[in-house]
Amino acid sequence: MQVTKIRSKKTGRVGWKWRFTDPVTHRKTEKRFYVTELSLAKPMFDAHYNGLQAKAENLPDGTGWKLPFLELVQRFLSEAPITSEQRKGDLRRVLERNELELEYARDLNDIGRLTAACRKLLEAKTCDAAYFTHTLQPYLRQVSRWAWESGILPTHPLGRWRKLPFGHEPRKRRAYTADEVQAILDATRKLDEAFGRRYPLEIVLRTLVTCGNRPGVMLRATIADLEPDRVNLPAGVGKKRNGAGTLPAELVQELRIYARGRGASAPLLVSADGDGLDRLNLSKRDFWSSATLAFVTALWPNGDTATQHATPLEVAAVIATGRRHKFDGRSPTNPAKVQEREQRKAAIDKLAEDMKPLVAAKLAGRDLYAFTRKTHITLARSHGVHPDAVNVQVGHSDGSVEEKYYLDDSQLNPSASSSMVYSLICPPRQVEIEGNVLRLAAGSESWNPEAVSAVGGENGHERQPEVRQAFAQATGTARTSDGIPGGIRTHDLRFRKPALYPAELRGHRSGQ
Repeated sequence: MQVTKIRSKKTGRVGWKWRFTDPVTHRKTEKRFYVTELSLAKPMFDAHYNGLQAKAENLPDGTGWKLPFLELVQRFLSEAPITSEQRKGDLRRVLERNELELEYARDLNDIGRLTAACRKLLEAKTCDAAYFTHTLQPYLRQVSRWAWESGILPTHPLGRWRKLPFGHEPRKRRAYTADEVQAILDATRKLDEAFGRRYPLEIVLRTLVTCGNRPGVMLRATIADLEPDRVNLPAGVGKKRNGAGTLPAELVQELRIYARGRGASAPLLVSADGDGLDRLNLSKRDFWSSATLAFVTALWPNGDTATQHATPLEVAAVIATGRRHKFDGRSPTNPAKVQEREQRKAAIDKLAEDMKPLVAAKLAGRDLYAFTRKTHITLARSHGVHPDAVNVQVGHSDGSVEEKYYLDDSQLNPSASSSMVYSLICPPRQVEIEGNVLRLAAGSESWNPEAVSAVGGENGHERQPEVRQAFAQATGTARTSDGIPGGIRTHDLRFRKPALYPAELRGHRSGQ
């Protein structure tokens, strides 16, 4: 290895040149650094040479720092051993947003800049403090650690990034009463019928609150996990245990019919279209819409004259989505109809504005997690179920010596917890099964996913009349068995045409 002082013929700059044997190629090569002092050039050469040696020994070198951050994220999502698809989806949503505007992997070294960027976003109120401490910072640390353990980066740059000093109040969740749970389930049934959902979401919410386990692990359960008396859940990860997951026999029977026609490896609980349920969509959209409709119906001001020109479903949609109500079809030209539409629009806006703070107060601290776990535990314990049986059902542990060493879970009866909750939220009703059609004597509509799929397919016009009749019974469409007009075909309010399907033409069954 030789070092020589040099001068550039083009610029006249003074520098130093090293001639050495490349440890990777084993050939004579040279490296130049244009700095005036040898004491400054030598550390630069040492870093370069050490990187070559590490590369020759198949050890991490410094080239990973030049990797674009989003490319690093893509490699992390495709190569890292992430526990579940749900977790991978959460990581993807947060990391690909790149809210800290990281360009290269080397930006992870600047911890001061990262902390300042988080504080700037917090002051702008784009995110709350809990988001940074419980979501963004842990996700970035996970990427950093994986890149180090995989040999992409020579160090774990965020290993010394301490927890952000952003204080926040702990989230306070409130349980629902049994009557409120019944109201939410009734509202979900109304939405299932209004939107013509192929797979109803009411049974999803009813299963979650009856089981009482975490929504994430329940949405990952498959049809093969459904046993005669429970949903077989994995043991859990770390401190987050999963419970026994017992279910009443009546609910298991309904779930068997609900899952009929799908493979054993398919998800047990699915979206309205039969796809896997996304936890955020279920929590932020579906459950929120049902709960909003339930409380709008409960708080409906019958004495207000505006209620004559609006329905709870229309008002709840405005509150849940934050968007003004839109009418179908072309704008009317008849002055009387124009005035009627403006009157309806004003009534919906007024009721939504008046009821929004009331509904918000009812839903404060009452998300899907509170609906499932806190409500289950509260209802079961307040009605006499032994606390240890509730803990076994939902997977809770207080960590006491007694529970760790002296409590035998096999002697407890976790089904007492699920049976009690189910009896409180679902009044006794008779279940009849005819073919693949599930009929509930408590006023619910018949439901048959196979009939819905058959009629909705490409060759639906070639299906037998009895299949069409089953579809009409399942969704409340077409005509009744007597041939009189039934419910309208277009359940989605966004596409409903009142002029084509007037409510007065709907047939009435005897006794109604």
